[in-house]
Amino acid sequence: MTSKDHMSYLEQVVHRDLTTLHRKEATYGGSWKKRGGAGAYMVAFRKVDRLENITTKYGYDIFRALEADMSGADGSALAELRDLRCYLILIEAEMLARAEERATLPGPLPEQFQPGTPEDGGHHSRYDEPQLDDGMCNEQIENKHVAYYKLTKCGSYIVDRDNTPEELWKHLPRLPRSLTHSEYKHMDAFYQDLYEYGYDTWALIPQYRKNWGR
Repeated sequence: MTSKDHMSYLEQVVHRDLTTLHRKEATYGGSWKKRGGAGAYMVAFRKVDRLENITTKYGYDIFRALEADMSGADGSALAELRDLRCYLILIEAEMLARAEERATLPGPLPEQFQPGTPEDGGHHSRYDEPQLDDGMCNEQIENKHVAYYKLTKCGSYIVDRDNTPEELWKHLPRLPRSLTHSEYKHMDAFYQDLYEYGYDTWALIPQYRKNWGR
């Protein structure tokens, strides 16, 4: 049976990738590319090999392989899929950064790359503005941003959207107002704290609906 609602989970998937990439970058830096393009290729496609080994047992049915273990634990099909996706994102991001450094991007730059003109006459990119993320640990939060975060029961921090300027969190995902038990169980733990259980569903707590809900 296939689902018709997969598009509503895109933000959740992408946000998890971004959180993972920022966390691992703080630990490993650019180790994945230190051996050049060939090395980066091998690092990424080692995940393809592992994914192939796992799915072989299921007749290459990727959905069956994933359903067999949705925990995301090391060695599971889901873990290898997530790792592969993250490596591919890193590779494309690396090439965008190189292209910008060489000023060889074809045509006019996309809006988000356009240089700004602050009042003091300086030059900056819109990427100089802080981009706050959810699911952070204490060590990942810059001191100047501490006041923008709140601690959740799972031990991770999320942006306190009620007390933070919207331009610093508007890129973060909006959450469904209600979830089935299965959907709740598989969502990021740091968002589970925003829900309460009742009438066989998990509902977004009213105080969070304005700035967190869809």
